[in-house]
Amino acid sequence: MTGSLLFDAIVFLLGAIICVSIAKRLGLSSVLGYLIAGVLIGPYVLGFIGEEGEDILHFAEFGVVVMLFLIGLEIEPKNFWNMRKSIAGMGGLQVAGTMLLSYLFFILIDFDWKVALVISMAVALSSTAIAMQTIDEKGLMETTFGNSAFSILLFQDIIVIFMLGAIPLLSNSEVEAAADSHESTGNLLDGLPMGYQTLAIILSVVLIIGAGQYLIVPMLRRVAKTGVRELLFASALLIVFSISFLMEYVGLSPALGAFLGGVVLSSSEYKHELESNLEPFKNLLLGLFFIAVGASINFVVIAKIPLTIGGILLAIILIKALILFITGKAFKLKLDQNLLLTFSLAQIGEFAFVLLSFAFQLNILDQEQMDIMLVITALTMSITPIISIINELFILPKIGTKESIKRPMDHIAKSQNVI
Repeated sequence: MTGSLLFDAIVFLLGAIICVSIAKRLGLSSVLGYLIAGVLIGPYVLGFIGEEGEDILHFAEFGVVVMLFLIGLEIEPKNFWNMRKSIAGMGGLQVAGTMLLSYLFFILIDFDWKVALVISMAVALSSTAIAMQTIDEKGLMETTFGNSAFSILLFQDIIVIFMLGAIPLLSNSEVEAAADSHESTGNLLDGLPMGYQTLAIILSVVLIIGAGQYLIVPMLRRVAKTGVRELLFASALLIVFSISFLMEYVGLSPALGAFLGGVVLSSSEYKHELESNLEPFKNLLLGLFFIAVGASINFVVIAKIPLTIGGILLAIILIKALILFITGKAFKLKLDQNLLLTFSLAQIGEFAFVLLSFAFQLNILDQEQMDIMLVITALTMSITPIISIINELFILPKIGTKESIKRPMDHIAKSQNVI
């Protein structure tokens, strides 16, 4: 009975309700509540979720896709174009700096250069799900910190495409094995020359823009005329599913495609309708994603080599925090905004699971290296809310926000009685 879908659903929902309620009562982030729920119901504590936790994680990643679609709806094309310098500048500096320091660190602890390079790619990525959910929860999206974090995360979502393209070049396996691995992804562009791949990617982006103007909006008008609310909800899901499928089919990130679709539809009259229909769905899927991350923490691996795991974990967080702080300084962020940026993006992101799994399929990583990095990825995501709380309670009040200078009250001379 414990393996049934209904039982699993009950466990997930009950764990989320109890842990998130307690977290919010204590003034903590809902993300931390979901992560704790995942740890508790996972295979290494109460054991309600077994080995299928990783499958749930892949399904729950669709919450990230829906979230980026909704973020895209908030950004009009003109504003998106205006952000290009911060996206390329801040994102490029953060990714390049983090990859360089991470690569040197892993070479220093005696990893093979190919392994060190792949892991440094994964380490350079931060969690869009955790960072954006926390920013949205605290109402900081319109701040300098919120815009900077979004620019960096968007650049990471773009650069992951090139990382996935570069990893097969490092493969230790035969060409046939690499080909088999590519076939399993169902990627339309596998085996095509680079020029054709680039052309197909450009055409898919043009197709999304054209469909947004001439297909999706007319379809939504027809659906709206029926007056059936659930059809609008179904249409919203269809749009996100279709765009994500197209992007994945041509080898791009589904989340990036969903974001682009959101930007295209941001000026349509159905923008707010799409937002209201997808918002609850997004929150539920993101909650499921955070629970799955908590459940995927392998305490057996941690128990085997706790010092190794702890040392690498600490080094990665320090490297990412240092590069993020330097990036904020280079772009003249105020100290309090820079500290928020530094501690919010110091984790490894969900796309690292994809990169690491792909590298493992191509025999670049061995089983032990794969297990270590998966645990560290999940741990960095899990402790990010705790680091953010420490920053807000103990660091920002002392360093980030300067105390206002006290001056005497203005004296107003009374010449007439006022009623």
